[in-house]
Amino acid sequence: MKFKDVLSKVFDYRGKTPKKLGLDWTENGDILAISAKNIKKQQLVNLDKSHRGDEGLYHVWMKDGDLQPGDVLLTSEAPLGESYQVKHGDRFIVSQRVFGLRPNTNLVDVDYFAAYLSSNLFRKLLDSKAALMLDLRTDFSLPCKLIAEEHFLYDSIFTRI
Repeated sequence: MKFKDVLSKVFDYRGKTPKKLGLDWTENGDILAISAKNIKKQQLVNLDKSHRGDEGLYHVWMKDGDLQPGDVLLTSEAPLGESYQVKHGDRFIVSQRVFGLRPNTNLVDVDYFAAYLSSNLFRKLLDSKAALMLDLRTDFSLPCKLIAEEHFLYDSIFTRI
């Protein structure tokens, strides 16, 4: 199965800036802009250094809709392949060097997908294709066990990865 085929939506706003939209970051904005520098080992870090936006910027920027719980933020470079699974209550602007990925729940369990993206197996795949994340349409396969007809029990799977 190809990576792009397990996704139902990709949020890709790399290269977008508030200035290009005729807007600007707001010092006291309620919505954090998450960039690659904010994602490390499935956690959000350095949030005090994040840009912030208001509702107006958010709606213009996030033109493809809101992130949902279970979506995964994945860094596209510097550092490549760091991930964070979106949780209930999270509301972010997907910013520099980050993809927002929504797995197709007819094909894959969202928790397994997030765990897979943080695994050594996925890291090795990225290392073997250094330029891979510049374009998610790059043709590469995922292990067949990622595809499911029912819910995964990913705890047992990950003891083998």
